[in-house]
Amino acid sequence: LRGPEIYIREDHTAPLLTMGMFFAGGKSDESKDSIGITKLMCDLIAGGTPEMQAGRFSQQLEIYGGRIRPVVRDDYFGFNFSIFSPYFEAGFNMLKQAVKAPVFEKESVDRQKKLQILDGMRRRYSAASAWDLVNRVLFQDYSYSKNSLGTAETISSITPAALVEWHSEHVKN
Repeated sequence: LRGPEIYIREDHTAPLLTMGMFFAGGKSDESKDSIGITKLMCDLIAGGTPEMQAGRFSQQLEIYGGRIRPVVRDDYFGFNFSIFSPYFEAGFNMLKQAVKAPVFEKESVDRQKKLQILDGMRRRYSAASAWDLVNRVLFQDYSYSKNSLGTAETISSITPAALVEWHSEHVKN
């Protein structure tokens, strides 16, 4: 538990800086009843801070030429962050604030849960479904056998309090 791992790559052919911020955990820490909670938490974090809700947050990032993409893998999770080099400090401060103090209000959690359930339904009819089947056969009851989106049942049961606890245990700690 050393905290997040941060990787930075600067491409000198374009004024773009790309950074990855990753935490230990991911699907391997999710229980049978909490599959999908890491993805839900990451999507909510990428949505903004208490001071700057989703609309303003993403608009300001867009002005800076920035983008945050949540990443959830078997043994780690985090964010890929790209931004124009001159705006790195301001954009990174926005990301840092979002990670430190995420918004887990009931209405934003409910909205994101609906979106994640829909993504899971769409996934069943995509090429990723084949990988899900392979993982289910190879890993059976282990958490690696589930996709990071979870199921409608597990996502529906996640509460804002559970997200706060998950954040405290896996990010804040």
